[in-house]
Amino acid sequence: MSWHERQILASIEAELRADTRLDRQLSTMRPGRLQRARMEVRAVRGSTVVWLVVCAVGLLAVGVREPSVAVLVMLGVIWTAVVVAVAGLVGGRRGSPH
Repeated sequence: MSWHERQILASIEAELRADTRLDRQLSTMRPGRLQRARMEVRAVRGSTVVWLVVCAVGLLAVGVREPSVAVLVMLGVIWTAVVVAVAGLVGGRRGSPH
């Protein structure tokens, strides 16, 4: 960077540091609930999906032998988690900007 560019950059940084309102906004800024959920879904690992599928298959086997409401509800919850995790795994590797 040239001397002139460094001087311009230093003056911009000094102005930004002096803006206390902007500093307060940036220091307290948090992602919203939906954005946090998207970030968590995109952070799913392949091993997590494999374990969820193994648990779902195990619950499916138990559900076939002992079809109780509790087992079927747990199976529905696990399969929903599998679908969301696979969507996060595929979406995270796709490199989508959102």
